[in-house]
Amino acid sequence: MILDSLENADKYYCINPGFKEVFELLKKLNIWKLKGRIEIDGDRLYAMVIRAKGEGREGAQLELHKKYIDIQLGVAGINEFGWKPASECVTVAKPFDDKDDYGFFAEEPDTWIKVKPNQFAIFFPWDGHTPKGGTGALHKILIKVAV
Repeated sequence: MILDSLENADKYYCINPGFKEVFELLKKLNIWKLKGRIEIDGDRLYAMVIRAKGEGREGAQLELHKKYIDIQLGVAGINEFGWKPASECVTVAKPFDDKDDYGFFAEEPDTWIKVKPNQFAIFFPWDGHTPKGGTGALHKILIKVAV
């Protein structure tokens, strides 16, 4: 898991070739005006604008992915994410869906992080994370990068 500011995104380009592509695009766009799914490179690299009401820590469940890295970019509100190593996520709450690449687990996160506007968190397949932590109106861009 990585937490940093958009201004430092270039420091992570070496991790995955899709990181440079997506961060350079997001720096050029007016992220406040984006809506829906943003096509970048088919199913290899795409983004989705999410506006939702935060469920808080109590309602958040740990989620895992196998095929994608999640980059969660905060636009407005304080997006909060729980984290736990995937290897410790063993109690299935919702069986893994191979087609949509996610499963939910009942364990409690080990730690919580806050992602403010213009900050991002990167969650790898070895990172269990909660998708809707935080409270109030949340606005974020979820970027999916194929492993």
